[in-house]
Amino acid sequence: MAISSVGVGSGLDVKNIVSQLVAIEKQPLVQLQTKATNFQTQLSVYGTVKSQVSALGDAAAVLATSSGWNAQKASSSNAAAVSVTADSTATAVAMTVEVQQLARAQSSASVGVTAGAATGAAGTLSIQLGSWAVPAAPLPGGFTAGATSAVPVAISATDSISVISGKINAANAGVTATVLRDGTNERLVVRSASTGETAGFSITTAESDPLVDTKIARFGLTDPTATDAADSGMFVSQSGLNAKVKINGVDVISASNKLTNAMPGISLQLTQKTT
Repeated sequence: MAISSVGVGSGLDVKNIVSQLVAIEKQPLVQLQTKATNFQTQLSVYGTVKSQVSALGDAAAVLATSSGWNAQKASSSNAAAVSVTADSTATAVAMTVEVQQLARAQSSASVGVTAGAATGAAGTLSIQLGSWAVPAAPLPGGFTAGATSAVPVAISATDSISVISGKINAANAGVTATVLRDGTNERLVVRSASTGETAGFSITTAESDPLVDTKIARFGLTDPTATDAADSGMFVSQSGLNAKVKINGVDVISASNKLTNAMPGISLQLTQKTT
C-alpha cells in the first residue's frame, strides 16, 4: 500500500484550493452581514418616518383647537425696557409705551448690632401690611393698615438677628427677612414680598418687661422718617412704589411691573425706565 502527500511536487495549487474553501465557508456569514445592513437601513427609515409623523401629530393637535387658528404675534421696538406678549383674544394694535417709574417693594433695615449677638430681651414683633402716606409722615396717621390682620412673631432673649430673620420668614407675614453684614455689624433687613404702594408694612414691638427692656424696639418700624442714625427702630431704606406708564399718552398705574389687564389679550413686562 503506497502513501503519498499533497505538497511540493504534486502539481496541485494548495494555496488557491484553501482560499476557495475558506471563501465557500464564509458565504453564509456574508449573507447575514448583508441582511443586517439592510435591516439597519430599514430601521433608519422607520425612525425618520416616526419623527415626521410625530411632528405632523403635534401640528394637527394645534390646528384641532380654536386657539391654533387665532394665534397672535407681538413685538417690541425696545424689548430691554418693555417686552410684550399676546394671546388669541388680542386684536391688532400698535401702541407707544413710556415707562416713567418701575414698581418696587418696600425695604427696611435695622441699626447695626454685633454679629451673632443675642437680642438680650424677649418680646413680640407685630408685622402689619398696608400703605404709608405719600409723602410719608410720622404716626399717627402715616400708615393705613391693610385688610389682613397683623402677624405676631415671638422673640426670645437668646435670639440673634439670624434667628429673628428665620422666624419672620416662617411666619408668612407677607414680607421676607434676611441678614445684611455691613462690614462691621449685622442688620436685619425686611422686604415686602410684593411690589406696590399698598404692599408696604409696619412693625410694632412689645417688650416682655417694658420697664426694663427696650432692645426689641430697635426692630420696630413705626416712623418712616427715621434715618440710619436713629437708634429707636428700623428705617425705610426703600419705599414701595407703583409702576407708572403712559400707553398711547394715557396714564396707567400698576402695583406690579407686569401689566396683564391694560389691554385685552396683551401683557406688558416693564424692566426699565424709558427716555
